[in-house]
Amino acid sequence: MGHHDDDISPFARRIRGRKLRRRRGRTMKSGADGNSGQIVPITSLGISRTYREALDLAVRAKWLLIHQRARAGDERVADARSPEELGDRVAVQTTYAAETMRMSSRIMHVVAWTMNRKALEAGEIDEAEANTPERRLGGQAVCLGGPVGAIELLPAPIQELWEESERLYRRAVRLERMIEASHDEGAQARCAPHPLERLASHFGLAGNDDAPREREQACARDDEEGDEPFT
Repeated sequence: MGHHDDDISPFARRIRGRKLRRRRGRTMKSGADGNSGQIVPITSLGISRTYREALDLAVRAKWLLIHQRARAGDERVADARSPEELGDRVAVQTTYAAETMRMSSRIMHVVAWTMNRKALEAGEIDEAEANTPERRLGGQAVCLGGPVGAIELLPAPIQELWEESERLYRRAVRLERMIEASHDEGAQARCAPHPLERLASHFGLAGNDDAPREREQACARDDEEGDEPFT
């Protein structure tokens, strides 16, 4: 027979409440990806959303850059009428070239990373392959670097896409760190002694002598697999 809430002590009620909140924080119900009624990890939902937004941003950036290149012929550096105008046009074109490349790099790195994570979820690659350096989120030095010139020099539509690409890339960085943190938590849980083992040790009772050695070997394997840092 089940217990009524009135029969539970305040301490037990608080513990149960914490477990429920922790469970809600890690998972949620989703119907957006055809998983209605299933419990889906938040990181999985974030990856799917980020993947869709990265593809959308890639298409928008492509057509906007084509449109901007068509207009750029009216403001060529060679047509500058004074040294000041020449300097202004060089600054604009340098900033434009560098920052549109940075914007494109952010988008492509996010697309590649989310595709790898989705391949892992689909069982097309395993965890070890998904965590190899070439499959992690790359290009952080460039993608998170400061602009070479004032972003205000760029056309307003380009500025908006540049800022949107930065937010998208930073979200991917946070998702990757969440995944890494969840792996660390899992490794710590596997390496921690079982409660019964700690109890037996406390009272000097005989336990499974092989358990600590097997756990140490498993932890050593986890450490070897986790030596590669995120790039």
